[in-house]
Amino acid sequence: LYAVINGAGLGFTGPAEYFPLEDYRRAFETNLLGYIRVAQAMMPLVRKAVAAPGAARRGRFVFIGTGGGVPSPSPGLLSAYMASKWGIEAFCQSLRVEMKLTGRAIDCCMVNPGFIKPTMLIEVGNRMVAAMWKKLPSRAQEEYGAFVKNFQDFSAVQPGTHVSVVAQTMEEALAVGTPPLRYKVGYDSMASPLVGLLPTRWRE
Repeated sequence: LYAVINGAGLGFTGPAEYFPLEDYRRAFETNLLGYIRVAQAMMPLVRKAVAAPGAARRGRFVFIGTGGGVPSPSPGLLSAYMASKWGIEAFCQSLRVEMKLTGRAIDCCMVNPGFIKPTMLIEVGNRMVAAMWKKLPSRAQEEYGAFVKNFQDFSAVQPGTHVSVVAQTMEEALAVGTPPLRYKVGYDSMASPLVGLLPTRWRE
């Protein structure tokens, strides 16, 4: 086993001050701890493959992040999603450096997609929002409902990048000799870090 792609993800939307802790836990269990569990479980097999005499190639762990990565701004209403995805960015960077420190022929990198279509993400996300409102006090929807609806409408009309481009990027991340830390998929993902580096007032 030379390469592992961690691609599971849950995209929760909701106001941070009311967002259920159980859903924060679900986001972290899937988007962060789930990735870590898979990486730890598969690491012995990848180490064995790259250390074998005449090994065919370097090993690879690819993690699916979001947007342009940590330099990007973190939008409102996405605290659970962004916090868990930024967590895996930190894990990936630490693991990447550890592989270099120990001299192992294993690389770690992120694939950071922007809006990707067609997928079921919007439909599933809308169902998750509907379920969330049922758990919260009525004032939460009164205060934040319009903002959440605007975000849902905005997401629905974005043209997005075709899902095949993500697959092509994964292929490149597996095939290249030594990958960069991040692959940004889509113009929105490429622009997002630039927005994140603006002065705070301009960015917000």
